[in-house]
Formats: sequence, C-alpha cells, structure tokens
Amino acid sequence: MLAGLSQRFLEKDLLLKKKNARGTVLEVVKDRGMTFLETVIYEGMIAQNATVVVGSLEEPIVSKVRTLFEAQPFGKGFKSVKEASAATFLRLQIPSEYEIQPGMPIIGVGNEKEVEAAKKELKKEVEEAIKLDKEGLVLKADSLGSLEALLFQLKKEGHMVSRAGVGNISKADIAHAASMHPIDQVVLGFNVDLEDKDMQYQEKVKLLLSPIIYKLMEELAAWQKEKEKELLKEKLDIVMPCKIKVLPHVFRQRKPAVFGVRVEAGKIKPGLILMN
Repeated sequence: MLAGLSQRFLEKDLLLKKKNARGTVLEVVKDRGMTFLETVIYEGMIAQNATVVVGSLEEPIVSKVRTLFEAQPFGKGFKSVKEASAATFLRLQIPSEYEIQPGMPIIGVGNEKEVEAAKKELKKEVEEAIKLDKEGLVLKADSLGSLEALLFQLKKEGHMVSRAGVGNISKADIAHAASMHPIDQVVLGFNVDLEDKDMQYQEKVKLLLSPIIYKLMEELAAWQKEKEKELLKEKLDIVMPCKIKVLPHVFRQRKPAVFGVRVEAGKIKPGLILMN
C-alpha cells in the first residue's frame, strides 16, 4: 500500500536522477591477482571505467573501475554490466595496488574538481568516526563499522584509545602499546589476528582477541583490575637503597644520559632517584 501511494502521489519525485553514485564497501575480495570491492550503491549511478573515491584511515583512495558486475536475483552470482543504478549490490574490479578496508564509504566522481571535493568529504567523515586520544590502548577491528561500535563502547565505559585501525595487528601496533602507561599497554582485536603468527612482541603488552565485543570488554575490565592491583603493590613496595658504579661506556651525556653501570649493592629499578 505504501509503495502504491508513493507511486501515485510522488511519481515525479521518485524519478532517478543521473547523479554520482554513493555507497559502502562491504567486503574486499582478492581473486587471481585481482581486487574486487563488494559494494552496495544506495544513491546515483555508476558506469564501467568511472572514477571512484574510497574512504581510508589515511588519505582517501582515488581509483578507476575496470569492470562492473551486478548481483543476480536468488544468489545466482554476478553479471557483467556497463552501468548500474541505486539501489544495488555490485562487485567493482579495481587495480590491486590499493589497500581498501571493508566498511569504507565510496563516491563516484566525474572530474578533478569533484575528486577533491569527495576526498575532503570522506576524510572528514572518517576522522569524525575515529576520534582518538593522546594516551590510551590500541584497538584493531575487521571493518570500519566494527571499529566505530567498539570505540563508542570503550568511550562509554571511560576508556581512552590512542591508536585504532582496520585489519590484523602489526608490529607497529604492539610497539605503540608498549610506549603507553602500564594500565594502557593492551591491544584489543575484534575479529582479527596477528599479521605474523610467529611475531615476537613484548611480554608487558597484553593481547586480547575475540569475535565478540562484550567478551572483549569483560576481558579488558578483568585485566585492568588485576593490573591496577599489581601497580598498587609496586608502589607500596619499600624502596631499598642501591650503589652503582658508572662504567666507561657512556653513549649519551645528557637529555637523556645513557650509560653503562655496575650494580655494586642493593637493587636498581626504574623511577629511583640517583645522586653522586
């Protein structure tokens, strides 16, 4: 009945305008050395050889659509087409050198002026979705949508996030976590894994991986509770004096001084005040 009333009274407003396509990348498929974007186009039209701008966590990506495939009814695969209009599920073939993440917005463009406008718009959209803190834990997820949901949940529970991204956990993610305050030396991974299974990482960094958001949140809360107890115990430990001797190996004299020492008595640890 709603469809019938719309056709009857909104006929002129329902005409499809030939404007640039807008959509969302649902999946990135690599097959036989080729990259395909499985995309829902919810507005406008797109044609083969069209230029598209895709959102990214860094700079937006500009690419040509080499071939265009439209999904067939009842899951009967894809059919090659010259152009398609909203709303439809498409598979776009693009050059393989581009690393595009699932969940990113995509806009079709016609000229250089539109390219710059689309890049500016998408950059702003992604930046607003991923707001980070100067200090905090590291977060990785399998798509932009998952990342947004986790960020929202973490902020809601009072956690800070200093680094976030889509895809598997890299050495850089772990190194970043190791540089944070002890309570934030943790990497949360939703539906992702380590880039390299044999990757060595610092023991002080805690890895929490799960395909369930609420399980991740529970594990994070439990780990931070234990970490707080451990840090409190360290603070309450009596600081024993120590005696050290500076060795001839002075690598840096100041700001900061870096040099070798021999511990002659007691125990030395980070945070101790030294005097000559």
